[in-house]
Amino acid sequence: YCFLQEVWLTNEHATAWNVQLSGMKPTAVAADLASQKQDDLPHYCIHPRQYFYNQTATLMPFKPQRCVQRGEHEEFWRNKGRDDRLFVPTFMQRRTTWHLVDSSCNTNSAAQCVAMKGRQKEEPNDRCYCTMEEQLLVQNPEGRWLVLHHGFSVDVSAGADPIRGSTHSPDGNSGELLTLIENRDGESCAVGGRSRWTQAEAANGIQGTLKDWLTCAGIDLDANPQLRDDSGVVSTSLYFRTMGLQLHLELNYVNQNYINQHTTASGPVVCTLKVKAEVHHTFVSDLYDQLYIPGPNGTIMVETLQVAHGVSIRTTVTGVYRTWSLRSTVQAILELFVLFQLPAFMVRFLALYCLGSISNIYRRARSNKFNIYENLHCGIARMLMAEVGFRGLMGGLWDKEIGSSALSLDKLSKHISDLLHDQVRNRILKPDDVLCVADVVMHHMTSKHGKNVSCSDFVRSACHDETFDLDLVTAVMKELKRPNQVSLVQRVLNSDVRKLKRSLDARNLEDVRRQCIPDAGEWRSISG
Repeated sequence: YCFLQEVWLTNEHATAWNVQLSGMKPTAVAADLASQKQDDLPHYCIHPRQYFYNQTATLMPFKPQRCVQRGEHEEFWRNKGRDDRLFVPTFMQRRTTWHLVDSSCNTNSAAQCVAMKGRQKEEPNDRCYCTMEEQLLVQNPEGRWLVLHHGFSVDVSAGADPIRGSTHSPDGNSGELLTLIENRDGESCAVGGRSRWTQAEAANGIQGTLKDWLTCAGIDLDANPQLRDDSGVVSTSLYFRTMGLQLHLELNYVNQNYINQHTTASGPVVCTLKVKAEVHHTFVSDLYDQLYIPGPNGTIMVETLQVAHGVSIRTTVTGVYRTWSLRSTVQAILELFVLFQLPAFMVRFLALYCLGSISNIYRRARSNKFNIYENLHCGIARMLMAEVGFRGLMGGLWDKEIGSSALSLDKLSKHISDLLHDQVRNRILKPDDVLCVADVVMHHMTSKHGKNVSCSDFVRSACHDETFDLDLVTAVMKELKRPNQVSLVQRVLNSDVRKLKRSLDARNLEDVRRQCIPDAGEWRSISG
């Protein structure tokens, strides 16, 4: 069990190190997009009205007008300034509002608003507003290339350098790092043409299009989110391309000591990259400008708000790194000592074999060999001593038969009173306490149907903790008289009983009777 569980190893948790999400330079991609003709455009660029949706979680309804190509600096955004998070826009909403600060609406302002394809509105405070909205679908965001560099760090002990590994850093000391890409069901899925990335193959990062990563998560930007949400809350007229979603990359690191027990992969460290999708509205307000411009009709305030919907990508790092630990090893050894009672065994070994002549005494006291044949007479002798004690308690009935005699509660209480005389004299016990003790002793000594203590009851109580007692001797003699009731195992293995039976069978009963009672007739009268 100890070897299977590898108790000398300890589990350390992995944390993120050198995890970075980035996009590749879109030079080739931009050239391909620029060369596309109208007939080659994606269907959502040709029919943007298909993605109209009024009930949204943002300020504006979804009314995309056309597609736009994003510049290099706009294709990927850092999410909250973190290297391990990225945002890929798929749908842009821009609202520009200008109003005259010092005057109300007039013909000039109305003409300017119409020229800018805006809508003019006059508020109750006599301010004149002109609002222009522009909503654009990003052309081919799923064709953008995403690059993932990942790594881990494990603090093994205080004062020691942490164990680190990364796909692109030469500072790692964990050895080869293998990356396995899986979908949410644990099945292999390919990113950049492969689902298994070795250290050398991932040296420049794990590269794949956004479509590859979305496919691993089971997402199509032109699919309805209701396919992923069984609640039915999501409208059937909504699409991932306008609604957005979150892509979750779970990085789980295990090293070779853990791999041997749980996976068939090879390599010092294996990272299982699981791609999951979380369905909900995903957007960021990436632009907000407020500008005051002096004009002939007064000061004009221009306010611009831009909201971007898209795919938010984030990473999390977990893992178990198993390393040798002195503390775990010592703890396992101590637990084994306690489990197998090794401390008691060691003390017993020292006492029995390492103390010279004293050990001989201890060994003799501990290794008492018991033999029924050789110890029968010792047990009978102790029973006879108890029988003599009973005769004394009865007043010295040394020559009479005491089988029918019994010790009453009155006599027993007097003997116990003599036994506890010093305690009564020193007022530790009261006379009533002695009577209570006598009654309890009487209750435990007597047989089930007796009210007084017979000789058999007294002998049985006196030999209670002995190896031989009256009931056991009677049972052994009964079995010896009925050999058919002795089991096969007892006949084969218990040689002591066989010796005792042969010794009893070899006795001449007539000679024994003559030695005990010269007059055989008297013996017959007693036995009768």
